[in-house]
Amino acid sequence: MAKGATHVLGVDLGTQTTKVVELQLAGQEVALVSLPVIVATAEGAVQDGQVVNADAAADTLREALAQGRFATKSVIVSVAGDPMVIVRIGEMAKLSGKDLEDAVKFEIGRHSQFGIEELYYDYDILDPDDAPADAQNMEVLLAAAHEEAVNATVKAVMSAKLSPIGVDVQPLAMSRAAVQTIGPEAFDQTVCCLHIGATQSAIIMVRKGLTNFIRFLPQAGAAFTAALRSAGISDAAAAEQIKRAWADVSVLAGMEPSEDSGMFEVSDSSHHDALEPDADEATIVDLEPSAAAVAPPAKSAAPAASQAGAPAAPARSADEQQIVDNIAGALEQVVSDIATELRRSVDFYRRQHRNEPVDRIVLSGGGSLVRGLVELLAGEAGVRCQLANPFAHMLLFDDSEHTRTYLQEVGPIVSLAAGLALRDLIEAPVAVGG
Repeated sequence: MAKGATHVLGVDLGTQTTKVVELQLAGQEVALVSLPVIVATAEGAVQDGQVVNADAAADTLREALAQGRFATKSVIVSVAGDPMVIVRIGEMAKLSGKDLEDAVKFEIGRHSQFGIEELYYDYDILDPDDAPADAQNMEVLLAAAHEEAVNATVKAVMSAKLSPIGVDVQPLAMSRAAVQTIGPEAFDQTVCCLHIGATQSAIIMVRKGLTNFIRFLPQAGAAFTAALRSAGISDAAAAEQIKRAWADVSVLAGMEPSEDSGMFEVSDSSHHDALEPDADEATIVDLEPSAAAVAPPAKSAAPAASQAGAPAAPARSADEQQIVDNIAGALEQVVSDIATELRRSVDFYRRQHRNEPVDRIVLSGGGSLVRGLVELLAGEAGVRCQLANPFAHMLLFDDSEHTRTYLQEVGPIVSLAAGLALRDLIEAPVAVGG
């Protein structure tokens, strides 16, 4: 089952937060060894998914290590960001040996502005079981990263006294986390992973366990913050807080948001499948970057406005109502854009693959926690939709109800780190620089 290391840390060096997940192979099963850790990324350390200040990134990793007290130093990290990283699925004639290698180099050269000698690259032939035996062409998954992007990330890891054993590309890690969320049945399905990161989103289709469609979107977490600022929230920190927690809207406006405001709010609950209304709800932890690490709560608690006996919200003044309306409109526009692009991608994929159904949408990334997004995307695409929880089918170091609830809550946030850690523990397609 394992390709190499059997005990590893998946490290997601994000622009705003850094996430670390520790996994280990236990027989034929994957086990979560300790709680995931989330720390604020040092300012200026990472931009658009790329490490630009290795020393500052190393400081962030040292803080995460102090919080987590992990039992291994083996690390798999990722690189991202156009034009330094490219991930493509290309169709080419069936080739092998040097002819295939030359064709891969040519195809990468078509999509990269850098010479092949400046890139770390890898590829994998996508060979589904139901592919026609007499097919003349084949699909190949290509991944390449500029040596500067890889070297900066590796430098940060090594400066933190960790041992990098692989560098991966983010769409593949996202795919693994989505498949792990669903479990074994995912290998008989087509799963759409929508990952909404800080500066970029990605739509990845995984058919029977193989990644066969990748598309990047400019709409991401930063777009929510920018939209709020354009709606009159001039302070960047306030805009970020409003995006991250609906309660911050009540702090700004001096009231609870009304249920009929139409506002897409950062979720304090909504942990359920959109087409399964009876599923349990859980509480999203505070994502404020100033929190050095996330620890499991003593118990889950519903938002005050939804608890029995909560006091009625005070009447709004005209100015307060205008603030709430501006915020609602700003957030709804970004959410609508994401929903439209997802629907277009699903429709395009269906047309390109003999109208095969898309069975499930799995949302991940911090931006996936916007309240109402799960339901909206399910309705827009006509596909069952749920938030990612890559730990749902793992062995856990602590199998208590509180730990399971907590892992469900942070699952969308740390899914990329979990997908990186899974790389060597399960069969996976391709890894750059591994």
